[in-house]
Amino acid sequence: MKLNVLKIGLPMAVVAFALASAAGTSSLRADKDDIVPGYARLTPASACSYVADCDDAGTAICTAPENNSLVLHAEENTCLTPLKKFD
Repeated sequence: MKLNVLKIGLPMAVVAFALASAAGTSSLRADKDDIVPGYARLTPASACSYVADCDDAGTAICTAPENNSLVLHAEENTCLTPLKKFD
């Protein structure tokens, strides 16, 4: 009887421990900072250029460090989607 408990109980305990550990280490945290390169048109006729790094979510608009009126965008080619950052 003791041998059956070890054969059945031990694997179940290991699986339960693995599931609990996996649930405790989720990578889908809301406070995680994902760095996204920010692009902007430095002149109206120019192509989008890399300016600075931003977050991928948040409430504040991500602007260029040296020029606060320059809004940074996610797309390198089109500069259409403005980036946000956490305050």
